[in-house]
Amino acid sequence: NASTLGNFLKPSVPLSFMEYKKGLLFILILTQIAINIFFIYTENSGGTFCLTGQGCKIVQSSEYATLLGDIKNSHLGIFAFAYLLIIYTLTYKRKIPYPIFLISTYLGAILALLFLYLQAFVIGTYCSNCVAIDIIMIIIAVIATLDYKETK
Repeated sequence: NASTLGNFLKPSVPLSFMEYKKGLLFILILTQIAINIFFIYTENSGGTFCLTGQGCKIVQSSEYATLLGDIKNSHLGIFAFAYLLIIYTLTYKRKIPYPIFLISTYLGAILALLFLYLQAFVIGTYCSNCVAIDIIMIIIAVIATLDYKETK
């Protein structure tokens, strides 16, 4: 019977938008880690991968490709996003207060905006991969904000 099958496929308790946001945040943070691992892999292989154009090579070889001296941004990115994943996990296991995760996402979004500014107005070209990472970080901060407002 088609109606019985339809009832079987419907969840007995509808998921709230908050539940979807939790999964989406997890996926976006893992995506950030994966992109950074791919960056490091291509760097170590002697190549540069760019989704569009040639801007990636210019941006990734600019003086702004490293932070704190000789540490490449892609290496820092893995640690930063791994930290964010840990903080996110601890937040949802209620081991730490949500504002710690929220502030972490805001710091990431501020850095993302800084990197976008540098590409647009200082370096003069865009790295499509970097822009993707920056936009995803900003989206993570927005979703975390919406999630926090919903949990209050």
